[in-house]
Amino acid sequence: MQAIFRLTNIVLVLSLLISSVSHIILLASDSSQYRTFVLVQITVQLLACAAVWGIQKFKLSAFIVFFLLSLVFLAINSFYINYGDFAVHFVVFVIFWLCYGSLIYKFKTSFVAKYA
Repeated sequence: MQAIFRLTNIVLVLSLLISSVSHIILLASDSSQYRTFVLVQITVQLLACAAVWGIQKFKLSAFIVFFLLSLVFLAINSFYINYGDFAVHFVVFVIFWLCYGSLIYKFKTSFVAKYA
């Protein structure tokens, strides 16, 4: 089961890295405000990669940071980059956290043991 947890985190990091690289195309926009939000989103994705790597090592602080970064990502992506799709983004956000949260819940003893 721990192999599934490790594989999930590796896929998540790779997805975030690919997404941040692909967002570079959006920097060609005419709007400076839009470019600023794209840069912030790329930064959030790169920080989320580091947080997921910390979750891989069962750091509770990394889990909290990753959750907060995902909220920031949701807001920027829904309201500034792909505005108008908040309902779809929120549903995907909830589904992701139900799946990923249940996976982390299976390893809660590893998080607790690290801080006990």
